[in-house]
Amino acid sequence: MIFKNISDAKEYVVQVTNKAKTIDQINSSLEYYQSMVDSANSDESRALWESEVEKLKLWKNSDGFKDGSYPQGIDELILEVIEWRSVQAAFQEIETEKNLFKHSGFFAQ
Repeated sequence: MIFKNISDAKEYVVQVTNKAKTIDQINSSLEYYQSMVDSANSDESRALWESEVEKLKLWKNSDGFKDGSYPQGIDELILEVIEWRSVQAAFQEIETEKNLFKHSGFFAQ
């Protein structure tokens, strides 16, 4: 991939790693899923696409989507990794010193 500038690259990364969808993206997905329901050739595939349509409709009408209080993608994963690493560090036998995490590559960043 070639980007015009760093700002475009950053915007692309945010869009790729962000779980949040805009209302236009949801409507577009709903149209696509509905077309898949209409063209399904078996009851199993029809049921699958209908469940996807239902999930998106529920999400679109949910209070979490309307309020914007939903997970924002990879940030949630990074925070969970930090939380687990801090729990692990808390239960390790380590010598107490002034800069406790000085030698840890994870926290040195």
